[in-house]
Amino acid sequence: MTLLLGMVGGLAYKITYEGKPIVLESGLGFEPAFDSGFTFVGSSISDHHGEWTNRLGERKTVPDNYRELNVDLKLDSRQMKSFFVLTTKGRP
Repeated sequence: MTLLLGMVGGLAYKITYEGKPIVLESGLGFEPAFDSGFTFVGSSISDHHGEWTNRLGERKTVPDNYRELNVDLKLDSRQMKSFFVLTTKGRP
């Protein structure tokens, strides 16, 4: 799974899986007009593998696996941290 963050004409993202588009390029909407002039500062990726207990459903133990992308951006003297969570619905 791939997440691309672009800053041409504002902040945008797109998601592909095995080379096929899942989400076409879409703008991130911030108000008021907090969408251009950013400088990319850095990013980090982390994986989470866990589970949680479902007390009411048919499945007692539910996998909780996801990959998180943290993106640091700067606009003038303001810094912004955005995060995106990609899940595989329980698969590792």
